[in-house]
Amino acid sequence: MGLVRHRWVWTKLWLTMITTGLSIFSLRPGIEAAARGTTRVDLVVAPSVAAATYVFITAISVLKPWGPTRRGRRLRQGRERQPPGHR
Repeated sequence: MGLVRHRWVWTKLWLTMITTGLSIFSLRPGIEAAARGTTRVDLVVAPSVAAATYVFITAISVLKPWGPTRRGRRLRQGRERQPPGHR
């Protein structure tokens, strides 16, 4: 078994983690400024970039554009060599 057998899964995993982290850290100062009433930071940019990234991640999920990773190829070749009915 394994979570990351294909490159598109690996790409999705990293993009999701990076986008989530950057969204949190880029929105925090803007939200604090809005709470104080001194809104000078644009609160539309970070969510827009995050939304575009999540749309891209969804497209990757549907299209599955890249092949397996090295580990995924190795596992697939090992499975093809086993006799039928063997787990």
